[in-house]
Parts: sequence; C-alpha cells; structure tokens
Amino acid sequence: MSNIIKSYTIRYEPKAKMTIDYKDRDEELQTKRKSKLSLLQSNEGFEEGISAVVVDPIGSDEEQMKRADEIIEKAKKEAAAIIEAAKKEAQRIEDDARERGKKLGYEEGLNTGRAEIQHMKDNLLKQQEIQQKEYKQLLGGIEGHVAELLMSLITKLTGILAEDKTEIILYLVRKALENDDSGEDFTIRVSSEDFNTLSDKKEYIEGIINSEIQIVVDAQLGKNQCFIESENRLIDCSLDVQLDNLITDLKLLSSV
Repeated sequence: MSNIIKSYTIRYEPKAKMTIDYKDRDEELQTKRKSKLSLLQSNEGFEEGISAVVVDPIGSDEEQMKRADEIIEKAKKEAAAIIEAAKKEAQRIEDDARERGKKLGYEEGLNTGRAEIQHMKDNLLKQQEIQQKEYKQLLGGIEGHVAELLMSLITKLTGILAEDKTEIILYLVRKALENDDSGEDFTIRVSSEDFNTLSDKKEYIEGIINSEIQIVVDAQLGKNQCFIESENRLIDCSLDVQLDNLITDLKLLSSV
C-alpha cells in the first residue's frame, strides 16, 4: 500500500488550528527524558535501574499493512457476498419470468385448443342437421313410393283373395270381435254368399267373445260385407271398408 497514514493529526475547534508531528515530538521527549536522567545520576549518585518503557502509540509498518490487508479482505468478502446475492436474485427473477411465460403459453394453448374443439363441434352439428334433412327427404320419397306400391298391391291381392278364399268373412268378423270383453250379445248381418260360412263357425265365434251371436242375411250387403250390431254400437267390418281405411292410412303416410 502506498497511501498509509503514518502520523496523527490533532484538531482544535473552533478557531486556532495546529498540526503536531508526533514523530518529532516523540524524539524531543525522549531526548529531554534522557538528559534529565543523566543529570540526576551525576548530581545525586543515582544509578539507573530499570529503564522506563517507551510506548510507541503508532504501530509498525508491518502491523499497519496487516490491518489494511484485513480491511481489504473483509471488503472483498462483503462485495463477493453482495454480488452472489444479486446473482441469485437475478436468477430468481429470470426463473419467475420463465414460469410465468410457460403458464401464459399453456393457458393460451389450452384456450386455443378449446376454441378449435368448439369449432369442430359446431361444424359437426351443422353437418348432422344437413344429413338429417336429407335423410328425411329421402325417407319421405321412399315412403311415398312404398305406400303407392302397397296400395296397388293390396287392391290387387285383396281382390284375388276375395275370389279364392271363402273364409275372408270369418277373418273379418274375428278381428272385429276378438278384443271385445263387453259381454254383449251380437247380431251379425252378412250377404247370402257368406251366410253359410259364418253359420258353420257360429260356435267358434261365440267361444271367442264368450257371448251368444245371431247370424242373419242382409240382402243389401255384398260378398265380404258385414255389420255387427249390439244394443250400444254398430261395427262395419266389411272388407271394402277395411281396405279403404288401409289405403287412407297409406296415403297419409305417403304425404309425410
């Protein structure tokens, strides 16, 4: 070290100022002390015993250098600690910023994914609605064609069956009465062509309804035409009426 203070400076306030060179003052005091001791020894025969210890208030250059080095070393350690703490704080701030960035990026990606999924759902719903409309239109067209075909086939088939099957009238009467549980007695009016067929099956019909029936001929009725009467109601189970009802239902179906 080149700038080492080697003397003390004494300051007096408030007016006069005086600087004393301690080294010169110390040498002067030592000279006076030795002169006084020599004078006393020569005058009184006093022999010098233990020499007075001279205290040097100022440390040696080596001690001052050592102290200066200690101060410098301490300052270096404190500076290093401050720098290390600053580095850790900077790293913490950087890590926090990175984590916030990751979080923001994750949330942004999540929101983007949700928006894309919702967009796909909307498109699928639109496509589903379009397909349902097309399906209904296609089904409506098919049902119309099928209904028309069935009407023509039924008309032809019933005509053929009516000619070939003598028990059609029995089928019509049975279907009209098989779910009846009123316990009423019935009168069945049929054409002369169907009278014998039903008369032969009279007990069979009575077994279905658990009631008595009476079969009569109605001259105004044609083949496969039939009226079933009771005290409270009249049922028209004629084949042509049943066929008309079926065709009406098919026409309604074809218009859906």
